[in-house]
Amino acid sequence: MYNLNPYQQIDKIFIFIKEKADEGGSFSREYIWNLFVSKDSELNINKTMYNEMIAKLREDGYIRAAKPVMSTTNEAFHVTFKGRLFTGYEAEYIERQQSQQNIAELQKWAKKYQEDTLKKF
Repeated sequence: MYNLNPYQQIDKIFIFIKEKADEGGSFSREYIWNLFVSKDSELNINKTMYNEMIAKLREDGYIRAAKPVMSTTNEAFHVTFKGRLFTGYEAEYIERQQSQQNIAELQKWAKKYQEDTLKKF
């Protein structure tokens, strides 16, 4: 067993919410914590970290909260359309890193091309 990085942790929580939404459900913060997060030793996060991750998912627009009809206290989380298209924070991070690497390589190539062109004159 290895420790998940923060991208993997938040992705795992989001995927759980997304899968439950695909099944037609919406679940409260406590239900998700009790059913999944607190029981998954691989996640290795405390309740404060979990709440921060839920806040991040909401802030980024991947989930939204609504009061369930049958409850007066708990919010139920729904995956937004933006969330349904989202591939995950880790994938986004890897894509960003790859893009930065590609840009650096292109800049290096352009500089060499410019130097080679100037040598001809």
